[in-house]
Amino acid sequence: FSALLQMERELHQQGRLLGHMPLRLEACPLAGPMLAHPLPQGWIGGCYDHVGVERPMQLLRDRVIDAWICDAVDDLPPPAGRPDLALHPLWRNPVALHAAPGHPLARERGLTNDDLRSFPCLDIPAGSFERSRNLLHGLGLDHRPTKLLPYSQTDWEDRAKDAFTLLCFTSLNRLANPDLVPLDAPAPFSNGGALVCHRDLADHPPIRMLLETLRFRLAQKAAAISDLERV
Repeated sequence: FSALLQMERELHQQGRLLGHMPLRLEACPLAGPMLAHPLPQGWIGGCYDHVGVERPMQLLRDRVIDAWICDAVDDLPPPAGRPDLALHPLWRNPVALHAAPGHPLARERGLTNDDLRSFPCLDIPAGSFERSRNLLHGLGLDHRPTKLLPYSQTDWEDRAKDAFTLLCFTSLNRLANPDLVPLDAPAPFSNGGALVCHRDLADHPPIRMLLETLRFRLAQKAAAISDLERV
């Protein structure tokens, strides 16, 4: 049954590539939709609420979706662990600690880890972005658990608006939610964004057109973001 289902999915994907049905785009919750919309002609969007990298990669491998905007390429398996998937790099950015404007540290300068440890930080859910989670834990902060599966603004950004809780955020994500401010402290880590697709689709015209659209929109956003590096 699973082999027949996979054959059917492959057939449907070929139909989408030939223009008989819209191609399917999935994206990371914040930066992805901001870059993807309005969707290019011939594409439809997904739920945009996947937390982590495993589920979108499986959807690509099963050919349920045709492309995915990922904002955590450093959390993907190394190339040897994803030989069937192709990455089109788009950007790099620091993942910094953010807080509400009324937070006691929001206006302070030259913050140290000791300053940060006085306040709780929202934890990255276990099993979703393991590399990033380990780096964040290396700061020794008090981590408040959050389920965040699937993504919910209520369980992430809104919890930091108490002017007490910290969270990891990027300047690109902040464009989608400007109610948070970055703290003047070293970023715990950096990460990057890419368009990911099945390797045998990497040079297909619809993928190339989508990639051009994303790069153009990213260039527009980057003009106002000093720490965003286009790649």
